Amino acid sequence: MADRENYLEYLHTYWAQQKAVGMIAEARFLDCLEPTDIEPVSEVMLFQPKPANNEFQPWGNIYTFILDAAEEESLTQGQIEAARLMEDAGTTVIFPSVEGSEQSDLSSFRGGSGDTPIEHELEWKWRSYDVDDRELNQVNIEDETEAWRTRGRTTQDDDDYLDEFTDAVTDFSDDVLKEMFYKEHFFSHHLKETYSFTGTYFDVDGLLVSDSEIVPYEIKEKTAYQDTAELFGLDVSRLIVMMRVALTRGLDPIYIVREVEEADELHVFDRAFVNWQSIHLSDVIRASAWQIQGGGPGMTGGRTQTLMIPKSEFSTVDFETIDLSSHSDFVGNFQSSI
Repeated sequence: MADRENYLEYLHTYWAQQKAVGMIAEARFLDCLEPTDIEPVSEVMLFQPKPANNEFQPWGNIYTFILDAAEEESLTQGQIEAARLMEDAGTTVIFPSVEGSEQSDLSSFRGGSGDTPIEHELEWKWRSYDVDDRELNQVNIEDETEAWRTRGRTTQDDDDYLDEFTDAVTDFSDDVLKEMFYKEHFFSHHLKETYSFTGTYFDVDGLLVSDSEIVPYEIKEKTAYQDTAELFGLDVSRLIVMMRVALTRGLDPIYIVREVEEADELHVFDRAFVNWQSIHLSDVIRASAWQIQGGGPGMTGGRTQTLMIPKSEFSTVDFETIDLSSHSDFVGNFQSSI
């Protein structure tokens, strides 16, 4: 159908192939959570705008954009808990909303793979959540971003993998593809093109919520590297961001690997699935070799720095028995494992 094709063409325009592979892995992980009582808050984006005075900011003036409620007028309890955690972590939390969801069919796209999408009618508004009043309030974008530095941005298309990408998501619903589109459109079109904001984009993949428990998660598709033992390489920068958010409350984040078999080419869509593996971040700290190595290209195409962790430190995921309470005490988990 036309809408589905437009979503895929838009994502293909902005995503490197390895990012497409990673986003598909995350969507499959979220699908496995559907039968459980865990609510994932997965459309989470952290953005640190570069200030007009160009001062260095180690961790400051960071905005968390949560897009899970883009079409909703109210928040779920999980989204509220996510906002509280990210506020505790020292970020400003914004819940963007789509202006006129009936206009989100992308009818004004030019057809064809690799074309630059023209201006269309999908617009965004910013909202903040008032914990005391329990309501969403409109945020004036111009006032909020007055001190942000702006600069234009040129988007370059990746290799022509559209056909393979289309085949890889044939079992995904249109809603799943629309959620992927919303997140990319908000960043690439709204922040980078409409307002030309410049800054640093980084994130945790999402937050898992069940009752009063909440834990950040990171998910990647990986092949075990064979050395003297089987190893997974974990991106250092992602670990640091996840730790910075989690240690606000002493949480012990969960790192998920969708393990696949090795293939002749990296980041192809049809590598055979092996199993879901997981590890506590406290076990990453305990078990890593602490010799940082150069890794492969990340989801944005740049090279990564990785820590090598033995596969034996990971546990096979049983989605029916995931216990978020076991991720609530980073220090206790670390000390008990030494």
